[in-house]
Amino acid sequence: MSLSLIEVQLGDDKTAEFFNWKEGKDQHDLRIEERKAVLAYYGDDTENTKLSGIAYIDMTKDVTLGAWLSLLRTLLVCVVLAGGAMLFSESAEKLIVAPIEEMLKKIDMIAKNPLEA
Repeated sequence: MSLSLIEVQLGDDKTAEFFNWKEGKDQHDLRIEERKAVLAYYGDDTENTKLSGIAYIDMTKDVTLGAWLSLLRTLLVCVVLAGGAMLFSESAEKLIVAPIEEMLKKIDMIAKNPLEA
C-alpha cells in the first residue's frame, strides 16, 4: 500500500488545523474508494477517549492497480471460457454429431434401396 498523506486535521472542529501535503489535491476531490481516513484518539479509558486528529491517505494508486487487475482477471476468465467452449464443441462434434449423421446416411441409403444395404 502506498501511503501519501493528503490532509491532516488536528484538534476538534472548532480548533481544526489543516496541513496539506499535496498541492492541488484535496480529500474531497477523491472518490470514497480513493481515500482512507485514519483516526487518532487520546484518553485513558473508553469513556474519556476523544478524537485528536484525522489523516486522509491517498489510495488512488492502489485503487487503479486493483481495477487493472480486475480487468485482467475478467479477460482471463473470458479466454478460458471461450477455449473450454471450443474444446467442448469439438468433442461434441466427434462423439455425438458425426455418428448421428452417419446413421442418417445409412437410413437414407436403406430407404432408397433396402436390398443394397
